[in-house]
Amino acid sequence: MGFCSSYSEVQKFESSAVVARNQDTADPLDQSHFLQFVADNVDHNIDTINGNKTFHGMGIISCTTLGIMKSPKEIPRVQLTTDELISAGHINVFHYNSDQLGNSFTSLRFQKVQELDILIKVLWPLKSPVPGWSGLMQMVCTGNNPGLSNVTFLPMIDVNPSYMSCVYSTLKFVSKEASYHNRTPVINFDQPLYLKALMITCGEECKNVVVRLSGFNTEMSFL
Repeated sequence: MGFCSSYSEVQKFESSAVVARNQDTADPLDQSHFLQFVADNVDHNIDTINGNKTFHGMGIISCTTLGIMKSPKEIPRVQLTTDELISAGHINVFHYNSDQLGNSFTSLRFQKVQELDILIKVLWPLKSPVPGWSGLMQMVCTGNNPGLSNVTFLPMIDVNPSYMSCVYSTLKFVSKEASYHNRTPVINFDQPLYLKALMITCGEECKNVVVRLSGFNTEMSFL
């Protein structure tokens, strides 16, 4: 006979783990670690009978390379109210005014990549054997592998990710997280969110944030 935890017991463990993580303040990273963030839309209960209690918001993770070895820790069993649980994973939402955009983005010019596209089409068949797309990383990466990375799930923002205020709040949050580790904030988005984040950082707000188009979306631009 095995043991089985009830659903309520699993929920209690999850809520206790959230509070325990907030109380566990990690030491700032040293110079041997690279820190970057990734944000994208996240959905939960997208199809319900009455259309209520759905979730469509912004999910955020942090990636640390080299990974940090973490020893197992005990999760204290605590009794939490709903308000206490919400406050433990809360990210402040800041309203973004379109007037803050300014004229910086309108003057932004992207370099043409037509020459690079032609180069890829010419050189690809000359490679023997011809690699599949799954072998792209082996072709372009050289040197030693830096090792595994730590991926940490961060709180979500309960706002439609396509709203400028949600993207703006995400940039403010990762900027604060990176400053704790004395790092320049670096964040990866997919193409629609990347464009909105770029528009914000071209203005006066969040100019210190480095916005990147995620690697997969960059690769898809050439397919």
